[in-house]
Amino acid sequence: MDDWLNDALPVEERRGSIVVTRYGSRILNGPLKKCAVTHCRSIIILSEGLDPDEADSAIVRTTLALTAGLAPDERPR
Repeated sequence: MDDWLNDALPVEERRGSIVVTRYGSRILNGPLKKCAVTHCRSIIILSEGLDPDEADSAIVRTTLALTAGLAPDERPR
């Protein structure tokens, strides 16, 4: 994903934005805190798989992990 991003959107075209990519479990609080989701201005959650219902449910679980799993002062704004 990093290689694709660097080819598709070179650093000079990002206009100062820092893009962080990660892989691993989407719903565990430890990895989410490790990649500093609490300091993000925007989060893009990509779906995976071919079944739309499964992809949607994965997005919902990820969103819940980002909001409900973190303390109120740690939640993304």
